[in-house]
Amino acid sequence: MPRPYLIAAALCLSAAPALADVAILLTMDATERRTERQVTRVLERQGFEVLAQRSAAPDAVTETLAAGFEALSPEERVIVFMAGQTAVVGARSYQLSRVPDGANAFSVARDGVEIGPVLDALAGYPGRAALLVSSEADPVRVGPGVVEARVAELPAGVALVEGSVAGLRQGLAALASDEPVSLARAFAASEVSGYAPEGVAFARAVAAAMPEEAAEDVPDAEALFWEITQQIGTADAFRAYLARHPDGAFQAQAERRLAALAPVIIPPTEETPEARAEAAEAALALDRNERRGVQQDLVLLGYNTRGVDGIFGPGSRGAIRSWQEARGFESTGYLTGNQLVALRNQAETRREEIAAEDEAFWARTGASGAEADLRAYLERYPQGRFAETARADLADIEGARRAEAEAVERAAWNEARAADRPAAYRDFLRRFPDGRFAEEARARLAGREAPQPRRGPSDDQVAQDRAQEGEVLANPIARLLAERQLAALGLDIGPIDGRFTNATRRGIRAFQESRNLPATGFVGRATGVALLASATR
Repeated sequence: MPRPYLIAAALCLSAAPALADVAILLTMDATERRTERQVTRVLERQGFEVLAQRSAAPDAVTETLAAGFEALSPEERVIVFMAGQTAVVGARSYQLSRVPDGANAFSVARDGVEIGPVLDALAGYPGRAALLVSSEADPVRVGPGVVEARVAELPAGVALVEGSVAGLRQGLAALASDEPVSLARAFAASEVSGYAPEGVAFARAVAAAMPEEAAEDVPDAEALFWEITQQIGTADAFRAYLARHPDGAFQAQAERRLAALAPVIIPPTEETPEARAEAAEAALALDRNERRGVQQDLVLLGYNTRGVDGIFGPGSRGAIRSWQEARGFESTGYLTGNQLVALRNQAETRREEIAAEDEAFWARTGASGAEADLRAYLERYPQGRFAETARADLADIEGARRAEAEAVERAAWNEARAADRPAAYRDFLRRFPDGRFAEEARARLAGREAPQPRRGPSDDQVAQDRAQEGEVLANPIARLLAERQLAALGLDIGPIDGRFTNATRRGIRAFQESRNLPATGFVGRATGVALLASATR
């Protein structure tokens, strides 16, 4: 059995004495005492020192944030909880208690708290920092443009959790589990982005661990271990990586970083093409978004990177090697500047080809407006340039078809009612056995196929039903429901208002006759049961 996959415990061999995990609650509303108290209790039970600020004034919020980060030591966890509503101005996002109508860029910058500096502060605690934002409402775009995401790009090692206040509170409570819990699992009911890998507990650096059995479930565990190693960035961290993966994909990078932090004597080795290519790629200083762009280009060209996540693991390296071989480059798995340009140009050419193919196929199919052609287009290009148009046209076609079918059924029902004979109702039910008038057709058919000589109800029966009606329809709502069901069966009972008029009594008697019940005109127990049964068919 391999040893447990320790993410940070092995990387912090001499951690400073812990102070306290810190949670900063910014409810942004002076009336939100209840939310503050509930979240505070959840966090304090987990050992967090909680600083709360209900004022939406930027100066007060900034003072609370500053006090919270001053109380942190490098190995502790930090959570910032921001309620309110987000306003997006250009590339910047601000949190306010509420975005007023007519807000502009200046008023938002004056009255709101900018989210960017909060994320910059959280970036100092990679793997142990989370920003929780209440997303009861979508972000509001202030100025030209459309509504955008709250955060354009998250710093490495920082998680963003967006959800309702109740969902965020539930996720915080889940972190108190006896077993280590990841942010992704704790906040499964919310939207989690950024650094929140499944299987990696959200815990202090000296205790963060992933159970042995969880390591096997995490895709590309070595790449994940390497990402966290870089985020911690200590000599012990790189030694731990080399001890666990002595022949790993990031061995050379780890040894160089370790040499820079704690110089050791490394026997000279002959520089290989892979080493030269790796150094050339490192000089490009690709950020995570640029790496995602490389992965997207490779996937577009038919190479499987095993994910588009901005991390160049074995899958991405293998895809780069395959592309290099196909283009006649030296197959190193690392990109040079010239190769990066060639890859982008080839991908852009392929995008133009796909767009041209998309447009040509639309001209041959979906542009006709025929249903079969629209479906053929969507089958080939479900995310194509004309996909939304095709779906809208199909919706119109299907709506017209439904309307036509409903008109045909209603016309057939009107004919059956006009004839009012058993044969007419049987023919209607043959054509529309599950139609909207089928229940009423069966009721009318039953009443006409087996006519029974009837006598009027006895006085005792009338008195009994009159007395029972006060129990069966004990409140106005029950009377309204009874009227609605009678009307749904096609009986003319007059206005549906809960008042039983002569028309209502006639309708009740007609219903009772259709069910072979004494036609008293009052809803006794037997009539009430029959009404319920007719409503469930």
